[in-house]
Amino acid sequence: MKLKETHALKRQLRLESMDKYQWRSVEWGGFYVSFQKALADVDFAPLTKGEPDDMCQRPHWGFVIEGKMIVRYKDHEEVINAKEAYYLAPGHIPFVTKGTELLELTPKAVIETAKAVATKNLQPERAKKKRGPKKATRT
Repeated sequence: MKLKETHALKRQLRLESMDKYQWRSVEWGGFYVSFQKALADVDFAPLTKGEPDDMCQRPHWGFVIEGKMIVRYKDHEEVINAKEAYYLAPGHIPFVTKGTELLELTPKAVIETAKAVATKNLQPERAKKKRGPKKATRT
């Protein structure tokens, strides 16, 4: 089935994954639209290291289909439950619980900087996995 330029079924979007998280996404009308699913509890704090205050500086709009997301800001925390729409203001760190599914929209103009920071922060983790665990040495 051919992907339309203005709408699609979730299953028509390319599946991508990163360790404990999956998403299907597309760019439409200046927004990055993504269906996301947490396969385990996921704390996004390690991915935002290096950002101002080590927090995501991009706005996101979305809807929690099922599960819940806990969002930390400098001065408070918010819990967003299933069936709730949300807006995440710049300066946040999400924590998504296992089994949570989201539909999220992020302006295309800012998503590339998020990807660049996350990729940079993932490089040391990927290098560790490639090397494998350290072997015990006999003394």
